[in-house]
Amino acid sequence: PAAATSGDADKILEQIAEQGNVVRVLKSEKAGKDKIKPAVDQLLALKKQYKELTGVDAPAGGKPAAKPAAAPAPAAATSGDADKILEQIAEQGNVVRVLKSEKAGKDKIKPAVDQLLALKKQYKELTGMDAPVGGKPAAKPAAAPAPVPAAATSGDADKILEQIAEQGNVVRVLKSEKAGKDKIKPAVDQLLALKKQYKDLTGVDAPAGGKPAAKPAPAPVAAAPAPVATEASSLKVTRFWKPFTSKEML
Repeated sequence: PAAATSGDADKILEQIAEQGNVVRVLKSEKAGKDKIKPAVDQLLALKKQYKELTGVDAPAGGKPAAKPAAAPAPAAATSGDADKILEQIAEQGNVVRVLKSEKAGKDKIKPAVDQLLALKKQYKELTGMDAPVGGKPAAKPAAAPAPVPAAATSGDADKILEQIAEQGNVVRVLKSEKAGKDKIKPAVDQLLALKKQYKDLTGVDAPAGGKPAAKPAPAPVAAAPAPVATEASSLKVTRFWKPFTSKEML
């Protein structure tokens, strides 16, 4: 009937798969034509029944084709929906890689690839951009630095410098491990955001490596100038005097 459910088609596909196995076994055992032909005829009859029910040929091997991904969520969908799709993309990507590594047949690989492409399409329709490589959610960029009051202390600047030093180490480790751009770029963006935050707070660029610049040592206190000897002060004054007598005083 026209209202046949997809479950009916799936049952026929199972029968096709089983009958296909019967035919393969008979051929591998080099059975006589009197046994092989009826088995092949039954297989063809099942395939014809499937096509009359669905309007399409039965897939190779009688395996149900992968169902397309669900229609994308409405425009108001949250970022959580996009993250779930990315997780599904990562899982399906692993399925495809495993099938290829096992050198599975095209009848198994193609449906898996089609499902992966459908998930990527769903992600793009939801977010307006291509899914990242590997289906991993891109790291969220660092939040824009909040405006800092003019009276911010130097302690605030020192904390930002510590964060800059730590984030710089993260970037260096990722580069040394030859991580993908999808991991390195967000880390670099966060580092640049911290440097911008430091400059907005202090008015100067952050020092290299995020290390606070060493404070200059206080200037030495100038010693009092030594007294300069003058010609007059160097001369020894000798006073010649004698006591006056009472007559001389009169």
